[in-house]
Order: sequence, then structure tokens, then C-alpha cells
Amino acid sequence: MSFNAEWLDLREPADRAARNADLARDVADHLAGRGDVRIVDLGAGTGANVRALSPLIAARQTWRLIDWDAELLARAPRLDGVVIETDVRDLAPGLDALSFDGADLVSASALIDLVSSAWFDKIVHKSVTAGGAIYMALSYSGAVAFDPVDESDSTIIECINRHQRGDKGFGPALGPDCVTHMAAACARAGLRVALAPSDWRLGAKDAALLHELLAGWATTAGKIAPERAAQFDAWLTGRAAQIDAGTLRVTVGHGDLFARV
Repeated sequence: MSFNAEWLDLREPADRAARNADLARDVADHLAGRGDVRIVDLGAGTGANVRALSPLIAARQTWRLIDWDAELLARAPRLDGVVIETDVRDLAPGLDALSFDGADLVSASALIDLVSSAWFDKIVHKSVTAGGAIYMALSYSGAVAFDPVDESDSTIIECINRHQRGDKGFGPALGPDCVTHMAAACARAGLRVALAPSDWRLGAKDAALLHELLAGWATTAGKIAPERAAQFDAWLTGRAAQIDAGTLRVTVGHGDLFARV
């Protein structure tokens, strides 16, 4: 599964505002005192994790950015004191051949809700074997709240969460269960686990993102429950008017995880 650069650019300000600053600081503190830090970033896209985390780490850094889309990786940032290595690789079938040897941290952003429990458990095993920590940011939790409320909201989100659990190329996806599963899998592996909320809180300043997000939700819900397509279209029309008027607020639940020995 892939996302285009326009969508990644559109969501990055919301991601950056939502990312839990305290947990990100804990990650940086864990890496403090090391002369060189090596980080493997999975499903890296255009390098959002590099932009968010690297300024916090007081060490020479080498980031290995892994994504199957070479055009996205080509847009990764070039920062002083940060070496960027790109690895064009499909992580769905290619995980068994992937090594984390030498990595101090394995990271991902907005990825784990798309993968299966078995796939994530392999990541944990490989990370523990290599001795690295794990930082997974902005995983969808399934909790969505609208203000004002509409009677169709719950049906829309129920459909979205059903879709989230579908196979995205990695097996049946964790979807809204991912944060709970990540914590349990890391604890079973003997890691200390810290969880923190990283909810999107979207309002008038996020109009473009809201339009794109809700249009996608209405379309997806219509595929899950086609008999309700007219209801979902009417919902979207009303919500679009509220976005344009600056009166709609939406909270989309996400969680961040940091696990280490």
C-alpha cells in the first residue's frame, strides 16, 4: 500500500502537531550520550520521522529510510549532521530478508495500523534480536469525535474501522487495534513500554485536510455499506459546508509507542 506525496504533505502538519512531544523526548534521551546513532525507519515516505525526531537527537545520525516508492524517498530531507540512506524495498513480502543489525532504533510513522499482527511481531523480534529500541508514532486508534455531532457519524466510523482491518498487503490489518497489540507484543518480548496519545485535533485551520479526509471516509464507507451510499453523500455535503464555514472540529485518535530494554 502506498500514499502519494500530496497526501503526505497535507497530513504532515497535523501529524507534527499531534506527535507526543514528551514521548519523542524520551526517545531522544534514550539515544543521548552515543557518538553515532543508527535509525531504521520503515515505510518512511518523504522522511516525516527524520524531520520530527532528528533535531531532538544530539548525536551524529544515520537514517536508513525504507519504502517501496523511490519517488517519495527522493524527497527525504538533507540535514546537517544527518546521513540519509534510502532503501527501496517492498516491506510486505521482504520483511524476512530485512536486517536491523547495528540499529539503535527502529521507527515508523502512521504505518502499524496498516499491517498485520504477525508482521508487527516480526518487527519486534528482529528489533530485540538486534538490541534496538522501537518507536512507532501516530498509529490510528479507531476513536473519532465530531463537533457538532451528526446522527450518521457512528455509522461512518464503524465502516471506516471495518475497512481499516482489511488486508492492505501485509495480511489482515491491525487497524484500530494496533496500539493495544503493539504494547502487548512489546511487553511479551520483555521490553519496557510507554504509550502516549497523539490525536489529531482538526479545526478551521485544517480545512484542506478535513475535506480530503472526510471525502475519503464517505467513499470508503459507501464501499463497505453501499446500501447507505445516499446517506453518506448527504453526510459529506453537510460536513463540507461546516468545513467551509470553519465550524467543524474533528478529533482522530492516534497513539505513539516507545519500547526499549
